[in-house]
Amino acid sequence: MADFILEIPRYRQTDDRPKIRINQEAYAVLTQICAKTALPMSQVASKAILFAAQHLKVKEKEADSDET
Repeated sequence: MADFILEIPRYRQTDDRPKIRINQEAYAVLTQICAKTALPMSQVASKAILFAAQHLKVKEKEADSDET
């Protein structure tokens, strides 16, 4: 039987300064932080992402208890 293969996408950008999209709520918070610190959005966002990555914990979802 043939294998069922799913390829994991690799995110690549050809630009030296990659771009991301964030939701309105995250953008509002980022704007407030930048207003308080006078730092560029790119610097604040980069530092926040690197901090989050260092402190990330992944937790599996618990199975639904509806199964009988």
